[in-house]
Amino acid sequence: MPAKPWKDWTDDELADAAQQGMTGQGAQVEAMRRLKESIVTFSGSSDRYSRRMLWLTIVLLILTLVQAIAVVPNIKGWFAAQASTLDLLALVPDRAMEAWYHSALHE
Repeated sequence: MPAKPWKDWTDDELADAAQQGMTGQGAQVEAMRRLKESIVTFSGSSDRYSRRMLWLTIVLLILTLVQAIAVVPNIKGWFAAQASTLDLLALVPDRAMEAWYHSALHE
C-alpha cells in the first residue's frame, strides 16, 4: 500500500486495505463500495434534474414576462381612467371655490 495519509487514498485503495485487514469482513467493505457507487450515480441523475429545473424556470420566467408585457396596455388604461376620475374630482372643489368667490364679490 502507498505510504500516504488515509485521506489521500483512493476508494479502491481503501477497500483493498480494509479487505486485507478484515478477514471475513469483505461483505461490509463491498456494501460500502456499492453505496459509494450508488451515491455517485444518484448525484449524476440529480445534476440532470437540476439542469431540467433550471431550464423550466427560465421558460416560466419568459412566459411570465410575455404575459406581463401583454397586460401593460390594460394597466395603463386603468391608470388613465383613474387619473381622469381624479382630475374630475379635483376640478369640483376649484369650480365650487370659484363660484363662491364670484358670488361673494357680487353680493
